[in-house]
Amino acid sequence: MAHVRDYEAPNIRIVDVTPDSIRLAVDGDDVEVAASGRRRIELSPRAVELIGEDEPEEITPELAVRYPGRREIHHPATNASDRLFPSFDIDLTSLSNPLAVPIRNGELDHAALATDLGVSLEERSYPERVLWQAFAYTAFDPRRESVPDIGRTDDDHLVVTAR
Repeated sequence: MAHVRDYEAPNIRIVDVTPDSIRLAVDGDDVEVAASGRRRIELSPRAVELIGEDEPEEITPELAVRYPGRREIHHPATNASDRLFPSFDIDLTSLSNPLAVPIRNGELDHAALATDLGVSLEERSYPERVLWQAFAYTAFDPRRESVPDIGRTDDDHLVVTAR
């Protein structure tokens, strides 16, 4: 890392974005980065003028690209009784009612609940694992005084309604 007086910025633009990947044009080359992927791209050499130096120096910069993929934000309104979550591929019709939830040290074991319901947390991104925890406690917390209703929207989200 150095302070420079002059630098020719690389020509970088987004060509296409899908839930599966992002495609970039980087100095004339087509580069694709898969969702949840990272890629380091060596750029063409550049001449830079370092502060305090008389002669330009040639460097080969590197572009670091991270593409998280499509993300959803779920944020309930203040005092709302409904909470919206991803479906986690849970088939609500196959769940027993009431559902016995796993407990560890007197608290809901959200990881064991995921296993019981066939939800593979290892295959999910960090934000989805956090949403799973929120869903599990919202829907199945054994300390809850009332039993919430769980439904599915037309666009395949889970809705937990507190009573």
